[in-house]
Amino acid sequence: MQGWIPYIDSPDKNGFRLLFVDIQNHRVLARKGENCRLELFNYGIEKDVSIGPKPYTTVIIGSNGIGKSFILGAIAEIFRHLKELQMPNNNGDKKALVFRFAIQYFMNGHCYKISNLLSGWAKSDTIDATFPNYYCWEDERPCALTWCPLPTAVLASAVSISDRFKTHKKEDGFYWYLGTRNENSPSTTGTKTLVRKTVSAIAEGLSQNPSFRERLKMLLSVLGLEPRMVIHYSLRYKKVYLSEPMTEERFLSIFNEWQRYFEAAGSSRTSPPWGYHKFPEISDNQENVREIVRYLNKLRNTNQGGRTNHIEYSIDDSALGEDWKAIKLLTALDIMKYPTIRVFKGSESGIASESFLFEESSSGETNMLCQLINILSHIEQHSIVLIDEPETSAHPNWQIRYIDWLNEIFGSFHTCHFIISTHSHFLLTDLRKENSAIVALKRDNGKTINISKGLNTFCWSVDDILYKVFQVRNTRNEAFERDLFELYRLMKTDSPENKSKATTILNSLKDVVLRDGDPLKVLIDKAKKYVES
Repeated sequence: MQGWIPYIDSPDKNGFRLLFVDIQNHRVLARKGENCRLELFNYGIEKDVSIGPKPYTTVIIGSNGIGKSFILGAIAEIFRHLKELQMPNNNGDKKALVFRFAIQYFMNGHCYKISNLLSGWAKSDTIDATFPNYYCWEDERPCALTWCPLPTAVLASAVSISDRFKTHKKEDGFYWYLGTRNENSPSTTGTKTLVRKTVSAIAEGLSQNPSFRERLKMLLSVLGLEPRMVIHYSLRYKKVYLSEPMTEERFLSIFNEWQRYFEAAGSSRTSPPWGYHKFPEISDNQENVREIVRYLNKLRNTNQGGRTNHIEYSIDDSALGEDWKAIKLLTALDIMKYPTIRVFKGSESGIASESFLFEESSSGETNMLCQLINILSHIEQHSIVLIDEPETSAHPNWQIRYIDWLNEIFGSFHTCHFIISTHSHFLLTDLRKENSAIVALKRDNGKTINISKGLNTFCWSVDDILYKVFQVRNTRNEAFERDLFELYRLMKTDSPENKSKATTILNSLKDVVLRDGDPLKVLIDKAKKYVES
């Protein structure tokens, strides 16, 4: 098929890299009969896909409305769909994607291609009777879809409420939606949802991953914070659940006869707790009830600041991991309130440390901390990590350092591939040629094209990016000035060669906005007459 990257080998046999994606018949990226074809690995410069000491990073940059977020969403959906098709007892009847695709990726020393495009294939290209519309290759040899290993996990991270990722109500261990929207109500979002997800990520990481605590401390240090954190929980309906020692019988009775217990506690509540509908499912498991009762008695005997319905956890102890199951159950039953997180800014010159709640920090700080912590908790080797507009609300200094932070925090996950969409030119300043690629998108006659294809964009300055990608010029934009000086020089000699070069420059300038009366507009108009003469 046209567009495949030529077969390549690597001396390193361990790692995942998404090399190429072709999306067709997508309602935004590629309407009927069109396609959006992107190379996500800098093959033209690197010539191989050796897995280096750092994860690989592809940055997709372009102006608003170009489709960057939809590209990440489509990539996530492709891998989710393929994972569903590979599940046991699947007869190929899973719901089809609403668009068609072709992907090429490198996994553990082998190059895989998977496509469900309608044209360009012969019957001999497929050997899988279960999925006759899917064409698959391993190292140029046709193979079955089930033979193609997929990335270990797909992480979809976003801090914008308008991200294009799918949420999930049931975790499958493969796709993780790490955005700000509520899984049970995707149209709603807020700081509380973000904090809840972050606390959940921390607790899961502490309870399941022995190295997570030290990586979390390193993350905090990299962001200029002290390597410590306190998570605070409190209980609703203290008089109902903590007035006397809890037993399994009493707990079950409270839910079965909730009106009597709430009236005895002086509550005027006339409807059952919000989590009442989940009680039958939870209480059917005796171990769940036993764990809840243990935790409520622990909370009753805990006196922190004179309040028995409050408890705090430090990331330095194991208590949060031990209590996490009970906390999740109580949260589902609407007995536990939303948590809060307190972090600490390092002290200087003998000044005491300053602590602050996530809710009190700037949106940029909250977004960055929550985003990176959630990724850290879910990432595994051979993951693909999709990050949509991480620069949202972030200070330019943080945007400039973002890629460097990724390399430092996730440096040990060198088999992973990070793909980031952004319209911040600051994110590109820390990219390294040896482990990153830039995809610069632009609209041309209604079609999305990659203007960086075949170019070494690592020599581009900030002015180059602003000018070539966003058509933004400033009074000291060197790239814009170079084009104008060259245009002026070419106009001095009337020759077909000069007119051809001038036409190329004029095409690159056609989207630059100039106000009427601008002397530069006069020069460009004269150049147009020059090439037409």
